[in-house]
Amino acid sequence: MQFAICNFYFLDCWLLLYFPSFTSFLALVNAGHATQRHGRGPFRRGTAYLNNKKYALAIDRFQKVKAEFPFSPQLVPAELKLAEAYYLNKQYPEAAAAFKEFQTLHPNNENIPFVLYHRGLVHFDQFTSSDRYQKMTEIAKGYFESVVKDHPGSPYAAPAREKLAKCIEYLSEHEFNIAVFYFNEKKYPAAIDRLEGILRRYRDTPFAV
Repeated sequence: MQFAICNFYFLDCWLLLYFPSFTSFLALVNAGHATQRHGRGPFRRGTAYLNNKKYALAIDRFQKVKAEFPFSPQLVPAELKLAEAYYLNKQYPEAAAAFKEFQTLHPNNENIPFVLYHRGLVHFDQFTSSDRYQKMTEIAKGYFESVVKDHPGSPYAAPAREKLAKCIEYLSEHEFNIAVFYFNEKKYPAAIDRLEGILRRYRDTPFAV
């Protein structure tokens, strides 16, 4: 009994030392709960803006959740929707960084197939011509392959498979164009090397026929 009284005494002293009153302590606790609750407002508005294709406004609301409500239950969904809003607003560098950050912070999240698919789309959508450097297409191909291989039951597996086929077609066309260039320049060994590469890597494309 004496030990319990001492414990209460020290607790009272600690509260008095760090808080002017117990009321202040309760106010601080309630403020923490309010912080969690109030993240819902900007998250809901951001979602509404996103659904109505007002992407810049959606980005602003989701950024607010991240910056001002770090303990809100809406934080993780806001991080994902922020990345999606960046992508839909064609802010590709920001989208790439946001999707990468989400995957790094939440590697076991149920939305990882969505994240991988969109990481592929971020690069795929920046593709312009088979005559250009194919780094973006190669990167996109890797993400689509990951969705198809690691998440075959995901709703994103089928569209990822379609995009993967497009990537392979673009890459094979690029190699074929280089082979034609070498042929026209009478650099026949280089042309043959490119054509053999198409047969090895892209056998199922029209350019391998």
